[in-house]
Amino acid sequence: MPKGPAKPKPWPKKPKPGKGQRPTFVSLLLDETGSMSSCVGATIEGVNSYLDQTAKQAGDVKVTMVKFNNYGITDHCVAARPKDVRRLSPVNYKPSGTTPLLDAVMTLIDRTERAIAEAPGAQVFLVVTTDGEENCSEHATFAQVAARVAEKAAAGWNMVFLGADMDAWPTASRMGFAAGSTATYGKGEVATRNTYTALAGKTFYAASGVTGQAVSGFDEAERRAMVAPDPAPPANPARPAGRRSA
Repeated sequence: MPKGPAKPKPWPKKPKPGKGQRPTFVSLLLDETGSMSSCVGATIEGVNSYLDQTAKQAGDVKVTMVKFNNYGITDHCVAARPKDVRRLSPVNYKPSGTTPLLDAVMTLIDRTERAIAEAPGAQVFLVVTTDGEENCSEHATFAQVAARVAEKAAAGWNMVFLGADMDAWPTASRMGFAAGSTATYGKGEVATRNTYTALAGKTFYAASGVTGQAVSGFDEAERRAMVAPDPAPPANPARPAGRRSA
């Protein structure tokens, strides 16, 4: 029998307080450029489902979310509890403009450094999401970003790069992200939902004290789920023949 659509693997049960948990800071870079207009609804649903799942499951977690386009690199929240983060909506997530990706990544790293300054030993889970290549940064270069990413990876940060409907590796590799921590995901509702569910699971593991590939890597099942297509719309049923008038 053919296999059904790929799904993310289920998580284990939430650990009890004090059983291996550690403070975890999640930093999410969210592309708000014009090309994301094609997946506004899927992105809003995916991010909000991530926040809801993390609030219920992941323990001691704080979230920093930064949105970016050429009109600005803006803080949606900084070191906030998932339950307290304002959910995305068409009012506060309005894609437009071009892609200062390098400047945005440097900004996210700076925000994260400040957030964890008073939390020694905290776990960091930094995720970059974008659907386009760098095209308008004014300050940072690829070499500078790659150096910062390498520095933070060496310090134990979990660094992930996700490309929406793009070949993520050419851009991610120039920025210093590891191949195992780089993935492509689809812009459809199913693929985007699966992607953020996978991120919620990895946040759970990070907060449980797990490190390495379980947090920052993606296995084949996860990668398949992250590009799963939306179901085809049902075919229009044949219209019944109308009665002839007398």
